[in-house]
Amino acid sequence: MKFYPNHPSIQGPCLRVYIHNLGREWIPITDILSLEGEKGYSWLNYTYGRRVSLPYSLKYIQDLLPATHFLRVHRHYLLNRQYIERIDREENGHYVYMKVGHKIPVSRRRLTFIEKEISDHSKCINFMCEEEFTEANTRRLSELLKVLAHPIRLKIVNSLSQHRELNVSTIEKQVSISQSSVSHHLIKMNDKGILTSVRRSKEIYYSLTDPTLADWLTLMLKMGL
Repeated sequence: MKFYPNHPSIQGPCLRVYIHNLGREWIPITDILSLEGEKGYSWLNYTYGRRVSLPYSLKYIQDLLPATHFLRVHRHYLLNRQYIERIDREENGHYVYMKVGHKIPVSRRRLTFIEKEISDHSKCINFMCEEEFTEANTRRLSELLKVLAHPIRLKIVNSLSQHRELNVSTIEKQVSISQSSVSHHLIKMNDKGILTSVRRSKEIYYSLTDPTLADWLTLMLKMGL
C-alpha cells in the first residue's frame, strides 16, 4: 500500500492498494468514503457503495493518508472530511452524519477535538461556496493569490496538505531550499493568514489555516492543463 499525492494518470491524490482476488488498484481519495478498522485488517468503503477488505490495520492506513483529508473520529473509523455533513448529540453519545446518510459513532475521549475539526472544515467550505464577491472580498482574494504565486510557496502548501503540521526543518528538506529562505516564505504566508503557527519548545510548527486550499489549487492546475 502506498499514497501518491498527485498520481499522473489520475491527476490527483490516490491510494495504491492490493485487493484479494482482484490485484493492485489505484483508488482516488475522492472515491473513499470511510475506512473501518477490525483486528489486523480494515474495510474500505467507496462513495458509490462498494466495500473491500484490506490486510492493513486502520492505524497503518491513517499514517499513510493526509490528515487534511481524513479524520479519525473513533478507534474503528477514519472518515473522508469531504463527505462529513455534521456532528449531532444523541441519547447514547455523539454521531457524525455522512452526506450519503451513514451514521458513525464519535469517540468520547476525542469529542472536543473532533467537534472543532468538523466546525473549522464547515466554515472553510461555507466561505468558499457562499462568500459574495464584493469589492473588498475581491481585493482580499487577489492579495492572497499574489502571495501564493510563487513556486516555493506552492510546494509548501503541497507539503502541508499531506500532514497536519510540519516544523521548519522538515519543510526545508521537503522543498529543498535553505532554512532562512523557507522561513521568509513561511512568515509571509503566516502574516496573510494562509498558515497558522504554534511554538513547541524550540520549534515552530506550521499548518494550513484552510485544509481545502490544496484542493482548490489542484483544481486550478487542472484547468490550466
